[in-house]
Amino acid sequence: MKFLSIFAALAVITLVTACAPAGVWTAGSHNQRYEWTGCRVVTENPAADGSYHFAGPGFDTSRVYFKQLNNDGTMSEPNGVPCE
Repeated sequence: MKFLSIFAALAVITLVTACAPAGVWTAGSHNQRYEWTGCRVVTENPAADGSYHFAGPGFDTSRVYFKQLNNDGTMSEPNGVPCE
């Protein structure tokens, strides 16, 4: 069962990244945009600037992979530390 959930999560991530330009993903009811940051361990969410990190569907929320973009399309420095 765990294999199926991991496979499903990877399939969703693959579809999202394949269809999104440069790893930018639009989600949510207000078309919030997220960009791939790689695996990070975040202790403060939302960040000081109000942006959120997002783990992705089916992932452990202690490790995040996406960060919300600002209204002008830029991304502030990701908080937290890279995963080991």
